[in-house]
Formats: sequence, structure tokens, C-alpha cells
Amino acid sequence: MPMCMNCGGQGGIDAFGKPCAIGSFHYKINCVSCSGSGNLPHGNWSSCGNCNGKGGISTFGKPSRTNETLYKHPCHQCGGKGIVRGGGGGHGHGPGHGGGGGGGGGVITFGQ
Repeated sequence: MPMCMNCGGQGGIDAFGKPCAIGSFHYKINCVSCSGSGNLPHGNWSSCGNCNGKGGISTFGKPSRTNETLYKHPCHQCGGKGIVRGGGGGHGHGPGHGGGGGGGGGVITFGQ
């Protein structure tokens, strides 16, 4: 199985929003992309360009994790998982604006 790109295969996110091992001192939540396993199902995955792999959107329309104070709702592009199937996943802004790819793929489910 491929390693999760949003937690670096560690399975957790710390109090500062950085990847960490589950059980480490600053551990806060399981990674939304791999549900804490550190691995993704086989396939071609990309970090969601709409929420930057965080899985959610804040009250100000910025990327947000579910444990952040201003979290409002799951990302519509990835369904709250922070990853999309296939390449791209950018905002689709085109050259010179940092997005480019546009689109992404389908919403991910892990048999939940």
C-alpha cells in the first residue's frame, strides 16, 4: 500500500498541524486521509488542492482540519478525506497562480 502523503505515513497530526506518530507527546488527531493507518489504498492518489489535504474548510473559506476552532464543513472536493483519486487536485487557476491541475478525482471511502 502507498504511504499517506498527508501524514508522511505516521498516521497522526500534532497540535501544530504537522505529521506525527500516534501516541507522541503533541499528537492531536488521526490523519483524515488514512484514518491513522499511515497507508492509502492502492491507486493513484493526490493531496486535495481545495483543502490542501486538511479535509475541511473554515468559516472564512480556508483549508481547515476538523479539530481547528474555525472548522465549518468537510471539503466538497474530497469529501473530507484530504485526498483525491488521480493526478491534479489543484484549484485550476492556470499558469502562474499555483494551482494549475484543476479537477482531481472521485471522493474516497475506506469501507466505513
